[in-house]
Amino acid sequence: MVTITFLGADAAADEAERGTVTDLVNLAYDGAEQGLWVRTVPRSTRSDTVQAIVAGQQLVARDDDGALVGAMRIQLADAHTTWFGALAVAPRHAGRGVARQLVVFAEAWARSRGANAMQIEVLQPQPAHPHTDRLAAWYGRLGYVRVATRDLADIDAGVVPLLAATSCAVIVMRKAIA
Repeated sequence: MVTITFLGADAAADEAERGTVTDLVNLAYDGAEQGLWVRTVPRSTRSDTVQAIVAGQQLVARDDDGALVGAMRIQLADAHTTWFGALAVAPRHAGRGVARQLVVFAEAWARSRGANAMQIEVLQPQPAHPHTDRLAAWYGRLGYVRVATRDLADIDAGVVPLLAATSCAVIVMRKAIA
């Protein structure tokens, strides 16, 4: 059984809590994106985590013992769309439905706030990378469809030189939730 909640603002002051969330996100992406970057590229910092917690945007999933097993950031992108990202699951809980539960929770939360669409961005490197291909297919099975493609350089030019791939696009995927 997994319990999903937003981290309260008090967690922003808890170094251990914000460190655990940040480390979980980075561990998940470090493993999944091996070979995509010429060196490790952190997906999150403690500062990012604090900002998300303070803004009420940091979801966490905990097991029955209270251990952190998953995390996700979520925010209203506009009046009708909710964005989510930095979806991560502890490696020992991979394949147990934690990620799906986080997405389902986020979709329900977004609907309750009047959003009618969810949005996620997925990297699409060339040559293809097994993790990003698998991730885009997984989101497709959840009902997300590609609505746009952007160049990574337009989003974060600073990471482009760190790519091991020759180029990288960002696929924008959406799902109607109303």
